[in-house]
Amino acid sequence: MLLAEIKHRKFNFLIATMTAAAAICIWLTAEESLANFDQNTEAQLSFLENETNAEMIQLENDIRKTMKGLGFNVFLFPKGEEIWQIKERGYSEQTLSEDSVHKLAESKIVTVNHLLPQLSKRVRWEEQNRSILLVGVEGQVPIAHRSKKKPIMNPLTLGTINLGYDLHKPLGLKKGDQVILCGNAYMGDLVHYLDARVLPATSCIVGTEPLTEEQIQQTLVQDVAVCDSRTALDYYRLSADKRLLFGGLANYSGLDPANTIGIMRAKMEKVFPSLRDVSIDYGWSGRMGISVRRMPQIGRIKNSNVLYISGYSGHGVAPTHMTGRILAEAVSGNTYRFDIMNKMFHMTWPGGKLFRRPFMALGMMWYKALDAI
Repeated sequence: MLLAEIKHRKFNFLIATMTAAAAICIWLTAEESLANFDQNTEAQLSFLENETNAEMIQLENDIRKTMKGLGFNVFLFPKGEEIWQIKERGYSEQTLSEDSVHKLAESKIVTVNHLLPQLSKRVRWEEQNRSILLVGVEGQVPIAHRSKKKPIMNPLTLGTINLGYDLHKPLGLKKGDQVILCGNAYMGDLVHYLDARVLPATSCIVGTEPLTEEQIQQTLVQDVAVCDSRTALDYYRLSADKRLLFGGLANYSGLDPANTIGIMRAKMEKVFPSLRDVSIDYGWSGRMGISVRRMPQIGRIKNSNVLYISGYSGHGVAPTHMTGRILAEAVSGNTYRFDIMNKMFHMTWPGGKLFRRPFMALGMMWYKALDAI
């Protein structure tokens, strides 16, 4: 019956057969074409990927070379200090040893182009009710294995300072204004010239309870300030509320005594045995700026508008009035008396930074022994 139907519809059967054959041919051809297309696509993608990777490597090398030429800053700070603390304060409160930067300069780290050590400290300016960030730069440290580079920061001329806009603009400061350094024993290494000529030493004072009239008659009959004639002297006077203020104990080690009140009480009782049972209400210590010749140092940093006064050597109560007047005259244009003081020669402390304290302490031990004889 199937054959009869085919014979009856020969033309339709032929068309159907040809259509099926064509469909099979197209299917087979399309599958092969798609396979070839996939292979070509994968090859092209692989080529493009390799080409892109090569270009990225070249780009990274170009960026690395460019960055090396431009440079970037690396901030080194002491162990134990967190970066958020430094960002919050605006500076690092701790310091690295000076040897650290020289070790880095002598290392073989080829990517280091410049080394610029600096010290930062925030100080309070009470008169202006503001704080100021002081930044001191030692100067660029030469790197052993590199050729000499152009400095990234020109050093300041001796006796000059750079002021930020936020400081000099509101205060009306301008170039040529005079600066007076009067920190005495508290200036530290701010000015090397003065640091070499002023040795900070510690002096201590205690204050007793208010004395009775009878006790006053047994100590200071007259209300005057007194000091003895020894090299390591003691000094004392009555306060407005009749307490005895007793000072002394010149300490040249740079350290504060562990038992200020106990030591000073023993010294006070040696001078005034009648105060043996008097209680001590107050005790404190402070620094004196000692000069070799025990003469206040008044002068000008060479070729600058920076004036200074320091080195009162424990006798500053009276001389400060006169030196203040001399400095005021100089700032006002009358430099006659200032120029005389500026011509005085002031010796540096022997022994340098490392040995001047031990030498001074040994010398004072000798003079204290003579005082005790």
